[in-house]
Amino acid sequence: MALGTHWIEFAISTLLMLGTYAAFVGLFFFTYGRYSERKVIDNQISILTKDLTSDFVFFANEASPQALKELQKNIGNVKLPDMSAADAAVAANNNKLIKEAVTMLSITFGVCLIAGISLWYFSGKKRGIKISSILVKTSFLMAVVMIVEFLFFTLVTQNFRPVDPNVVKTYFIDSLDKYASS
Repeated sequence: MALGTHWIEFAISTLLMLGTYAAFVGLFFFTYGRYSERKVIDNQISILTKDLTSDFVFFANEASPQALKELQKNIGNVKLPDMSAADAAVAANNNKLIKEAVTMLSITFGVCLIAGISLWYFSGKKRGIKISSILVKTSFLMAVVMIVEFLFFTLVTQNFRPVDPNVVKTYFIDSLDKYASS
């Protein structure tokens, strides 16, 4: 096989892999990646809430057991503000981003697919390059990428703790300090 043929086969493989990878990454991120991210965030919020609540109760009890009892008695009367407008804005922004991402990834997939197949049809086919062997290689590489991505999200990302509770406590205390001194 001549050097030019190798370069054409490499270009076809690269274009098909790039297009397939772009489509896979987008689909994977907005499905399993989104699920994994939600799991990490929910876990982190739970850890931070439990940690901060237990410290708050401890310090409040140390400072004024009576005030803590009043807080316990009145906590059910606290009304949370209506956050539906903010929630709707977040949902609208996320939907817009998803549509933009799907559009860009679809364009990338289409362009790479058309370019790869065109290159094979107009140049590679004449040189004896078999599209089936390229598709098998691309499929194998995509399977490896898919497995690695899945394992990474499952084993690493879902167990990652992005926020140290002690850092949050420090910021919280500093914020209360500034509030008390103003």
